[in-house]
Amino acid sequence: MGSLHVIIEEEDHRRPGGVLADMNAHDVDGMYLLISVIVDTDDNFYELDILKVIFLL
Repeated sequence: MGSLHVIIEEEDHRRPGGVLADMNAHDVDGMYLLISVIVDTDDNFYELDILKVIFLL
C-alpha cells in the first residue's frame, strides 16, 4: 500500500538490514493491515511499510 522511507542526506547509500517489528491490524473498514518497521544495516530506522490486504474469494 505504501512506505515511508527516510533519507538522511542528499545521497543516501544505506541498505535495508532487516525487520525490527511487524504488527497485524485491521482498519476501520475491517481490511487486514501488515505494518513493518525496517532498519538499515547499522540498525537505524530505514522505512515504515504499511500493506493493506484485500481478500477476494
